[in-house]
Amino acid sequence: RQDFTFAILKPDVTDKMREQILEDIRTNGFEIVYIGSPRRYTEEEAKKHYMEHKGKPFYEGLVQYIISGEIVPLILRKTDSRNAVEKFKKLVGKSDGSELNTLRNRYGVSIVPYKGGINIQYNKIHASDSMPIVLREASLVFTDEELKNIFDEDICLLIKEKLFLQDDGILKGTIGIDDLLKSLTLLQKEI
Repeated sequence: RQDFTFAILKPDVTDKMREQILEDIRTNGFEIVYIGSPRRYTEEEAKKHYMEHKGKPFYEGLVQYIISGEIVPLILRKTDSRNAVEKFKKLVGKSDGSELNTLRNRYGVSIVPYKGGINIQYNKIHASDSMPIVLREASLVFTDEELKNIFDEDICLLIKEKLFLQDDGILKGTIGIDDLLKSLTLLQKEI
């Protein structure tokens, strides 16, 4: 079974660094299924992206960082095993870049002073935490048509496993891709 995940190369990734990161991703057993066009997050999209951090002291700093320049969204597939989300998170490493032999350690983390004496860690790569987050975050950057083209085969596998995204962000039940996309759209509007 093929398994997939979502990643973002963040605003301060240079063109040269982007090519190096993509090569490292491939070398570590991930197929790059789709590279989105470089684009900027709107502030609203950034707040949806970081919604689980809302209320934390560093939340506004994260939002301002991600909208400060272009991002490059990626859909990655792990064809040799399950748990692409978990395995890519391990490859990316901790947010502070402290784990050796990880992408965040190799490509660096900027620590920037923010309001109230808080330091914010800006790393170069985002990796989704779970399949509901993969679907939510991908829906922020890709059009419905792109989502259908990217996820069609994989959504079929999810449906076979009787999974789908409910309003609470939990994968359960069975629906088709059009209903899944409607659920994602409704979830975005509620956030």
